Amino acid sequence: KTYLVAEARLEALKPLLGEGVVGSTIEGSALERVTFRHPLLGHVSRAVLGDHVTTEDGTGIVHTAPSHGREDFLVGQQYGLEVPDTLDAGGVMTAAAGRFQGTHW
Repeated sequence: KTYLVAEARLEALKPLLGEGVVGSTIEGSALERVTFRHPLLGHVSRAVLGDHVTTEDGTGIVHTAPSHGREDFLVGQQYGLEVPDTLDAGGVMTAAAGRFQGTHW
């Protein structure tokens, strides 16, 4: 398996990922606008940069949901990302949320 993580998070993630081998390193900025396939949902997304992403926990790499949060919305606007209408007035996921339709937020 191959994992993409922020170098600053590598040591902390070893217990979860195993020792493995670091194949290569790359500057995060080099990934800007690169497309990739979501490992769980299968849809294609584009890598974007955001100052709100840190290496304090997690992998240092996060998804962006322009419909669900100020920082994500602003990054989405910067990159021209679609802002799907995923919630109705009652806080229930719409058809735009795919398999999560009908789920209460």
